[in-house]
This record gives sequence, structure tokens and C-alpha cells, in this order.
Amino acid sequence: MRLTNLGTVTELAVLGEAAAIDDRGDHLVVRCPDMPGYYWGNHLLLDRAPAADRVDHWLAAFAEAFPDPRVEHVAIGWQDPTGDTGAVESFADRGYLLDDCCVTALSAPPPRRPPPEGLTVEVVREAADWQALERLAMLSRDRRHTEAAYARYITQRFARRRQQAEQGALRWFAAKLDGHIVGDMGLFVVPGPPKGLDAAVDVPFPIGRFQDVSTHPDFRRQGICSALLTEVCHRALGPMGLKRLVILVDEDGPAWGVYRRHGFRPVARVRGVWKPPADKWRADAGPD
Repeated sequence: MRLTNLGTVTELAVLGEAAAIDDRGDHLVVRCPDMPGYYWGNHLLLDRAPAADRVDHWLAAFAEAFPDPRVEHVAIGWQDPTGDTGAVESFADRGYLLDDCCVTALSAPPPRRPPPEGLTVEVVREAADWQALERLAMLSRDRRHTEAAYARYITQRFARRRQQAEQGALRWFAAKLDGHIVGDMGLFVVPGPPKGLDAAVDVPFPIGRFQDVSTHPDFRRQGICSALLTEVCHRALGPMGLKRLVILVDEDGPAWGVYRRHGFRPVARVRGVWKPPADKWRADAGPD
């Protein structure tokens, strides 16, 4: 399957060596065996939006591709969302949730603005800081995820992130006030298209892909995210030598305004549907 979406190319690159990717022509089977609870680390990626009358086919394909009982969710994405309305409705009728993201990119650093007083931006290296990032991730979780299940997922996820940082595949940046982490973001270095896959993305590499941007709930709307984003963009498009920065954005979320003001512009769109295990998801809790 040919990769034509910048969001898809960078998403697979973020998974790195943890992922095993099986190309089946019109779709990819993406597996992270060490993280079976990682929804978008274990999913089907279709070349194009599925037809409404093929929903059952793709659900059966997922079940066939993931017989491991530890994979309790279902996740199916597609890199070309054109004409997917009927399929989305059909999945929704079966209780599936929609994941709809705008792929945005930036090629020049935004103007610098005075950061909040006392704020510093550091690359995360110390074990204590990695532990603080796990705690921050728990504070920022969608409350529909049950706490125990999400804590296990976060522990596995950050263990992998720390390993990737040690290998040089990413840098994790923390915003600190008085020595305490109040915001963070990961920046993956994507040197080129994923190895072994056919990619037709006409952009200059290396690319930086942002992942897991968060701000401590007590410090939101105080310019923390803006200052952190500005500083990291300048480092990435300057000393790090990256040619373009990419981030996937929920256009209905509050962060989209921040990214837009910093110069990020839409370049593509990715969509997918997913269904979490019932015992790890509280639909009646609301997003936050």
C-alpha cells in the first residue's frame, strides 16, 4: 500500500521499531506486540475510506489480524477520508467512536514572544522528570478512560518513549516553573519515510513530529503551551536542522487556536474509528 498522507507517514514513524507492519495491498496491519492496549499502535490502516457496505468485512479483517486476547479494542483508520460519510455512520451505529484529525505543518519558526516569568524549557533526561511526565499524563487523561487501565497504558507508553529518547529517535521537552514540570511535548525526528514501505509524500526530510502535548491543569491559559511550542519550534527548525514540523490537531479542541497562531496550516486529514474495551471505558463520564 502506498502512503500518501503526511500524517500517516509520521504516525508510523513514531511507532518506530516497536511496530511490526504487514502490507496487505489495500491496507496495512500495524501491531505493537509489547503494547497490546495501545489502540493506534494495534490497528488496520486502510488505503482509502471504506464503503458503508464493507464495514462488516473490515471488522472481520481486524478480528482475523488480531487474535491475541490482550488486544481487546478495535481500531481502523484510513489515510484518504474522501467519501467516508456512509461508513462513519455505519460504524457509529455499531457503537464506534470517530477519530478525526487535521494534519498541520510548519516550515518556519514563529515570532518569539516573552515567556511567562521564570519559565524554562529543558530536554528531559533525568529519571525523576520522566516519572513527573507520567503523573502529568494521568492528570490530563480523558476521564472516560478508567484510571487503572490508563495508568498501565501510560507506564508502558513512557517506558517506550524513554527508550526512544535514549536511542535518539525523539527529544522530550519540559516547561518548568520553580523546578516543577508544568507542560511538556515530545518531538520525534523522522529522517525519511518508514523503511520498507512505499511512500509518496513530496516533502523535505528530516521532519519533526509532535506527540503528546500537555499542560498541567493548574497552569492552563497562562501562556505555558505557547512559550513551550515557540521555543521548541526554534530549536527544531534551527539547531536540530529539521525541515518541517507536523502535528495532528482536533479542530474542535482548544489547542487548535494555539497552533494556528504559531503558523501551523492544514495539509491533510486522517480519520478512523475505534471501540475501547467496555471495562476500560466509561462512556457516561464525559470527555473531561
